Amino acid sequence: GFAAEFGCGVRGALCYTRGKRLASNGIFGYGDAGRGGTFLKLGVGKLRRPQKLRTDGFAYNATYAYELSETPSWQVERVKSGSEVVLKQSIAHKRWGYHIRRRVYVCGRPGKLPALCVDLTLTNTGQEVLRTPYMGGNGFNMLRGPATGPGFDVTFSLPKQAEAYDHARTRQSFSVPMERIANVTTRQ
Repeated sequence: GFAAEFGCGVRGALCYTRGKRLASNGIFGYGDAGRGGTFLKLGVGKLRRPQKLRTDGFAYNATYAYELSETPSWQVERVKSGSEVVLKQSIAHKRWGYHIRRRVYVCGRPGKLPALCVDLTLTNTGQEVLRTPYMGGNGFNMLRGPATGPGFDVTFSLPKQAEAYDHARTRQSFSVPMERIANVTTRQ
């Protein structure tokens, strides 16, 4: 399925790797917003900070249902062939701004290797640098093996030593190779 996120983890406004600040957690202007103020979340839009201070030691938490301060506006274009759709969003907020374009289309070789592709373009239109990781879970891309689809099973299994961790509170990298968590086998 389609899943994508700008940022590195659940808690905290910044991303760290090996103990060093790497980038923003997909949000911009959060620290300047103050109680009830607004900030920008890439791919979402303008959000409002809660009036009440958090008590868990972190200001920003990606799982919190922040109120939209402005209804996001997306342009959706369908191509005449019916095998493609383009989604666009442009937002400006204080010193930050961006234009995002997602093109979703049928690709691959008909009858041989069917696929659905997603092209993403992010353009910075603001005065400040937009520095953040991007995670895309748009289906599976098995580089060294057969494509997943009919006739294949995909099993996810995390070994006991590979516990889930909060990226904002660890020195570990915020991504792991797919072969550590998934096994693709041919269905008999």
